[in-house]
Amino acid sequence: NKARTAQGKAKAEPAPRPPEPTLTPEEIEYERKRQEERDRKGAEQAKKAQEDRQWREQREAYQRKENVKAARENAKFDKEFEKAKQRGLQEGVLEAEEHLDGCWYVELGKDTWKEVQYGFWCKHCDAQLDMATLGSHLEGARHQKALANLQWSGGFGSAPSGASASSGPTYAGARNGGNVPPPWAPGATLEAWQEADVNGIKCMACNKYCDGLHETTKEHQGRVEMYIRRLQPQTYSPPEDPWLAWVNDPQWPEERWLKCLMCNKYVQDLDSQDTANYDGAHGKLSNRNQKDHKKKMENLQAYMSDQHYWGQIQAERRRWHPPQPVQASRPPPPTDQPRPPPPDLPAGWHSAWHDEHKAYWFYHDDRRTTWKQPVVIEEC
Repeated sequence: NKARTAQGKAKAEPAPRPPEPTLTPEEIEYERKRQEERDRKGAEQAKKAQEDRQWREQREAYQRKENVKAARENAKFDKEFEKAKQRGLQEGVLEAEEHLDGCWYVELGKDTWKEVQYGFWCKHCDAQLDMATLGSHLEGARHQKALANLQWSGGFGSAPSGASASSGPTYAGARNGGNVPPPWAPGATLEAWQEADVNGIKCMACNKYCDGLHETTKEHQGRVEMYIRRLQPQTYSPPEDPWLAWVNDPQWPEERWLKCLMCNKYVQDLDSQDTANYDGAHGKLSNRNQKDHKKKMENLQAYMSDQHYWGQIQAERRRWHPPQPVQASRPPPPTDQPRPPPPDLPAGWHSAWHDEHKAYWFYHDDRRTTWKQPVVIEEC
């Protein structure tokens, strides 16, 4: 028993540990730095993982927002396209169908087809249209003019029985609810600025067709005034400001254009030939002056005092506006002088004053007349 007890005690006692290695101060410092490096890398990895997670969350939120926006825009485009399609079908636009050969065709009539390039074709304008260009074509001047001509000729937009005439499609100019007359009529009298062709009446001043709305614009009225003035013989008076002149443009030699000789630029903001009180881009000093021109106006006296520079400006101005020759003044008419007394005459002769010739004329009792004064002949 004692032997067994001794063995149990021997087994219960732990084995002695080997002595721990002792580290030098240099090794301890080295291990501390390694631990700090491991801790730093671990913190950086955790921070990067957090930033990546935040970036993914922001990217997913942005993508969801873009998807909602794209869906909204697609719905808006589909709505506008459907509206334009219905309008186009009412205004003569034909929808094409894709055939088995991969080409698109529109049906012009029974068993009559026309090959087109896109999904729609306007029979009035012979225009190839797709989903992107259908709406802009319907709002364009070309299509509106074609509808106006068709409506005036009775080929389009006539009101059905039982419906008002205003329920049909309208022509250009009536889009805003106005009752504008047709753009042209057979036998209509043309203005000086108008010209008729197969497409209607064309405004020569603006190079556009008259549609009832164009004629009411302010831009058209200003251009017509300039066009009519251009048709008449022009006299270009020297502008009020000495740095302006009416000069010829090589591209438009038949007329003159107002030019600033100091800036070497044409005046674009004057619609008439009246340059009095002009204070625009190249006029007198004002807040409306162009930037470079305003600097010159602020130092105008210095420019004018430079004889060489200002002499060139005035020489160029005299080239287009030569000075008028000074007419010699006529001497004033002679003042009325007192009538001289009548001269002594021989017997039988009499004198009378002539107002036009300012002289006396003479007549005798025997009815002889003369301008020469009769002389008394003295006897020797």
